[in-house]
Amino acid sequence: MKKLLLIRPISSKGTPVSERCNAYLNFFLKNDISVQTYNSPRNIKELISLYFYIYKCHFRNVFVTMPPFSINWLLCFLPCINVIIDIRDGWSLAIAIGYGETVAPQPIKARIAKFVEFMGIRKAKRTITCTHGLQNYLQQLTQRNILLAMNGVNEKDIEKVTELKRKKDKKRSKNALIKFVCAGKFSEYGKGKIVSIIKKLKESYPCNNCLIQIFGADAAANNWIYSYIEEEKIDNLSLKILPRISREKLFSEIIDSDICITIIRDPRYDYGTKIFDYILCEKPILNYFDEENNFTKFFQGYLTDSKSTIKNKIYSREENLNKVGKEILSCLK
Repeated sequence: MKKLLLIRPISSKGTPVSERCNAYLNFFLKNDISVQTYNSPRNIKELISLYFYIYKCHFRNVFVTMPPFSINWLLCFLPCINVIIDIRDGWSLAIAIGYGETVAPQPIKARIAKFVEFMGIRKAKRTITCTHGLQNYLQQLTQRNILLAMNGVNEKDIEKVTELKRKKDKKRSKNALIKFVCAGKFSEYGKGKIVSIIKKLKESYPCNNCLIQIFGADAAANNWIYSYIEEEKIDNLSLKILPRISREKLFSEIIDSDICITIIRDPRYDYGTKIFDYILCEKPILNYFDEENNFTKFFQGYLTDSKSTIKNKIYSREENLNKVGKEILSCLK
């Protein structure tokens, strides 16, 4: 039996990185690969210990999920080892654009990161990423084929939402309060995005009372929004910043909402993960972007101002991974 060491960051159950890593773990196990997991090294000392562990236990296949980036890139240069890397975020891109305009860009550091990405991907046996924008960027950078395994929802989530939708059959009238839901970070990804959202709501729903419910964002980082709404004299808009809740409770809140909001760092390269939950719950996504981009092109059928509608489409994480499964398995020793 072939065996593989899956290197993953420490993360809480139910987080996007945890769900993606679990999907890979289950994929390998279902394909009769013996898998052992290992926490990502945090420093050079832990990296050296990991090197010794890989060769001591005779692992010939190593799967690495990124981020974290800096230390993990060094794993691509392991001699005589098949290294597969899964890149969930753009590294040099994020540095170059200031992580979605939330910090100052660092062009010199971005060029160094770009070189490291180039060398790491060229040395790796296979590279996987999760959006079309990142796939195109990395292919142009390295002239290598980059596999695309998009994020999505798992089978348990599909079962939960199906049951919740079956139980919830009451609908509010068209003149009732319009409820918006955002799961995860909000203005942490840039205050400019929130200003665009509020302006969009002011323009699109002047005759309705609107409520934005945010689950899991940093309350202190978002307190400025209350003052902004008051300064702009938007009397029909209210905001609630609520603690993180379980996925089942979150699905229930999404189903009870009218429109969902997803905040992403850069629509050219990022899809986010919560949008797949919203789509599973069959909720429209607020289009607050000023111009068309990769995000709006791909999800055009789900956006509030879309001319076309895509119904009953579920993005299954397992199905997305299975599409490139043969190419992944073919490189294992």
